Parts: sequence; C-alpha cells; structure tokens
Amino acid sequence: MVDKMWTPCEWIRVFEHEEMVSLPMLIRLMNSPFYDGDRFAVRQGNDFCLNKDGILEWEPRSSERDDEFYERCRFKTFEDAEAALAKMEKIMANIRLIKKMQKP
Repeated sequence: MVDKMWTPCEWIRVFEHEEMVSLPMLIRLMNSPFYDGDRFAVRQGNDFCLNKDGILEWEPRSSERDDEFYERCRFKTFEDAEAALAKMEKIMANIRLIKKMQKP
C-alpha cells in the first residue's frame, strides 16, 4: 500500500494589504488520507489558510485537524479556491475603503 503524500502543485497570487506583511497567497493542490480525492488549499505562509468564507484562519498541524477544518478550508475545485480568494480580496478592499473614508 502506498501512502498518500502532498502533491507539489501551487499557484501563486500576491496578497497586498498596507497593514500586513505581503505574503503570497498560494493555491495548492493537496491530498490526504483524511478525505477522498484531491482538494485545494489557499495558504499564506505555513501558518494561515483561507476558509470558504474568505477569512484567514490559523492552520493547525496535520495531526490536530478535524473533519470540520477540512470542510471549511479545503476546496474541491480550483474555481472554489479562487472564489474564496476573491471573497477575501473584496473584504480587504472594503476595509481599505472604510479606512480611507475615515481619514480627516
């Protein structure tokens, strides 16, 4: 029996926000024995991942992830991962607009 390993495929989009260190957002093709088939993860560095609501959350170690985490933070298609990334970008654009409007 062959153990499944992480698939080394990734797509990079640079996420820029003036109040955060600009780290690339990586869309990675993943596989795991904890779910069926390949899924995509949107990750920032090694510590954060994007959930389906377009919000970054801390990514626990593999041994600490549960089914709910995989459901929130792993996407069945590349298009779903891109859609979550687009949600995050809209959220950040709204935050920038609000801050700009608040300046005297």
